Amino acid sequence: MKIASITVYCNEEFRLKEEKAILVISKTGNDDTFMKSFFKGMGFGDVNYSRIDKVKNINRYDLILFNNEKEEKNADHSLEFDIVSKTKADAVCFYFGSNKFELDEYKNKLNFANSRVQLYGNLINSLRWKN
Repeated sequence: MKIASITVYCNEEFRLKEEKAILVISKTGNDDTFMKSFFKGMGFGDVNYSRIDKVKNINRYDLILFNNEKEEKNADHSLEFDIVSKTKADAVCFYFGSNKFELDEYKNKLNFANSRVQLYGNLINSLRWKN
């Protein structure tokens, strides 16, 4: 029974990585090199990248990831708030950076990782929760 459960879990994880559309949004000045390497290395299939001031077609994505790993303390998150408010109802938003911020009205569609170690697990759990 345990092997069957592991197989189901792995198959679901593989399917999520292949089928779910992800948009990685970075602020000007943030480097996408790690993100591109991460998503490719982990086997994600449908990942696109955009600068925060050039975001288009957000409602085609299942998960919007804000790449703010090198963000300064007390940074302005007004652009992130605006994007989260415009996402489709079943989309999940994910913030990667050390400065966690609060969006009470969207708390059920926003997840966080503040280090690279947390990124994969929290991301998969976000996709699984959305599914």
